[in-house]
Amino acid sequence: GGNKVSMVAMLDAGSRHDPKRIPGLHHALEHLMARATEKYPSWEELCGRTDEFCSAFNAEPDKSTILYYLKTRSGYARSGLKILDQVINRPLFMSQLDTAKDLANEQNRLAEERSQANDMPDEWADEQMDRIMLTGGLAHTIDGPLPVIKKYTVNRLRTLYRQLVVGRRLTIVVWGCFNET
Repeated sequence: GGNKVSMVAMLDAGSRHDPKRIPGLHHALEHLMARATEKYPSWEELCGRTDEFCSAFNAEPDKSTILYYLKTRSGYARSGLKILDQVINRPLFMSQLDTAKDLANEQNRLAEERSQANDMPDEWADEQMDRIMLTGGLAHTIDGPLPVIKKYTVNRLRTLYRQLVVGRRLTIVVWGCFNET
């Protein structure tokens, strides 16, 4: 019950915009932006805060966009926007990242997702159809092949972040029922 508000921050770029030799780079960026922020320097702290007032908080890459979305009661809309602000404007990897440890951990998470997708018949079928029917940046998977994941660098991801966020390829939408208080 009660009034609900949903919000999404959308970056106008996805896997179709990945460099040809580095597929999956946008998916890696999606992970790093939502992993930790200046105010919430760990995944556990960020999730702990969102669990306090959000009924949903997630991120999702696709071939054309990277989405960060959350749903909350209307009285927490401002808190929700502050979380999106942290994820979009203050991801921790832009100022701090132990490349030997943090990037390797994220690469392992991405590789695990890739392996899980390989074990899911519907994912595999979708990927095969994309390869057959689509061309260019639309023909590869969102997360990139396993050997390429290990080639992602912090500098390349930071450059991509600056191009997308600082470059103003961002849309934020908020909808739902709002209290007047």
